[in-house]
Amino acid sequence: MLSGTPEQSQPEQSQLVQLERRETTNSIGEVQLDELQDGTWLVRARGKDESVAEKTIAVSAAKPASVSLDLDAGSTLQGTVVDNAGNPAGMAEVDCIYSGSDHIPRTSYVETDSWGKFSMHFPNPAPERLQCGVTAVDGAIGTFITAPVSDAQFALPAGTSMVTITNWSDRASRDRFWLLAPDGGLFDLSWAAHKLRRMDAPFTIPKVPAGSWSVVRVDSAAAFDVLASGGAGALPNIARIRIASGEHKDISMQSGDTSGKR
Repeated sequence: MLSGTPEQSQPEQSQLVQLERRETTNSIGEVQLDELQDGTWLVRARGKDESVAEKTIAVSAAKPASVSLDLDAGSTLQGTVVDNAGNPAGMAEVDCIYSGSDHIPRTSYVETDSWGKFSMHFPNPAPERLQCGVTAVDGAIGTFITAPVSDAQFALPAGTSMVTITNWSDRASRDRFWLLAPDGGLFDLSWAAHKLRRMDAPFTIPKVPAGSWSVVRVDSAAAFDVLASGGAGALPNIARIRIASGEHKDISMQSGDTSGKR
C-alpha cells in the first residue's frame, strides 16, 4: 500500500492542506499514482508482514517522478492499553504524531485487539519521540509520550469529564484543533472524531481527563512541523480549559469560548 501527503500547503493559502492517496501494488511491486498535486510528497509502503519503508519525493506536472522503496523491519512500538480499572481496552484507537529525520510530520494509528494489545511499525531511522493519544470505545481519551519500545503501558485516567465541541465540522476541523496537557501530551480532536464517528457538531467526547488543558490551532505547515517536533507549547493558545471530574463543559473551538458549563 502506498500513500502520499504534500509537505506544505500552497503559499497563497493560510490553512494547512493535507492530501492522501492509497493504492495497492501489482504482482511485481509497482504502482502508478496519477494527477498528484505539485509539491513534496511523503511516499510510504507497507508489506503484508508489516515491513515498512518511506521516502520523500518532489512531484510536478512538468516532470514525472519515480521512487524505489526497500521494505525492512524498521522499528516498532508495542504495548497495552488498559482502562482506569486496569482492564484491557479492546478496540481502542492509538494515534501517534512524530517528526521524521527529514523534519516532515508523520502520523500513524492502529487499533488494539481484544486484550488491549497493539503494535505500530515505523521505517528506519526510528523516531525518537512519539506523541500519542488513545481513544477507547466508551469515549475515554488519554495522552502519552514515548519512544518506540516493546512494552508500552497506556493506562487511561480515572477522573474524567464530558466535553462538547459546539461547532465541530470534520471537513473543516480535521487536524486543526489539539488539546495540550501540562506535561506536553497532545491529543488531536480528529482522533476522537474518527473513532467515535462524529462528523458534525455538536461533538461530545464523553471522558476527557480532568485538569488543565490548552487548545492550540494548527493552520500552516510550519505550525504542524512545530507541533510534531514537540514544540506545541510555543504555538498560540486559543483557549485554556480547566475541567473538574464529573463536569460537562461546552467549547467553541473557533472562538476559544469555554464559558458554557452544564
